[in-house]
Amino acid sequence: AKKDPSRVLVDLRLSEKRFIPEKLRVDAYRDMLFDMFAVEWLQTQNPDATAFTAERPQLPGQQRPGLGCLKYLLLMMKEVAPGITIDGFLDVPDHFHLAVMYSRSFLFFDPVMQGMVKAILRDTEGETLNDITWGAMTGTLIDRKSGEPFVYTPSNEMFPVSPRLNKYFSHRSYQRQAKDAFKGHKYVFDRTAMEKRRAEMLKKLDVSEL
Repeated sequence: AKKDPSRVLVDLRLSEKRFIPEKLRVDAYRDMLFDMFAVEWLQTQNPDATAFTAERPQLPGQQRPGLGCLKYLLLMMKEVAPGITIDGFLDVPDHFHLAVMYSRSFLFFDPVMQGMVKAILRDTEGETLNDITWGAMTGTLIDRKSGEPFVYTPSNEMFPVSPRLNKYFSHRSYQRQAKDAFKGHKYVFDRTAMEKRRAEMLKKLDVSEL
């Protein structure tokens, strides 16, 4: 049978990568490098679905409805981890909703980003992933203390495998900085401003192009 790219359910591309941190907040780990399996591309889609729904709306950058199987792929990584000789898995999600999805199993290499994202999830409990994603994109997740909007920039997230990478995430300096960021940020979601700015953005670009 002829292969049809439009019928692909899961497209996963991994590569071996040596991760050398450009910015490191944990002093004990300066001049360290880690051998990783990098998730270069991961896409899951339902080729038979023709439309998004109110329950599962189109997320920024998404072209087709997904399969909801990311959690199973993350479980697969956990299963194979004991049998591989690397420090861990690495991903750099380009959208905030992907970063949130990965955060169920992955940790941000930057402890401050780790704490800030956890604070956002704490303060937007009850909101949909779609809405908080648009909140991050439109600058309408506001830090109550500083008045500044949260701005997501693609950040390294890791699933640690080796003892030395696990020690990095359990290091007292990493844990303290993540905890301080979590406690030090309180976010408020301005839904009215988000909906207005989202409408303006969608006049120029399709959701899949964002």
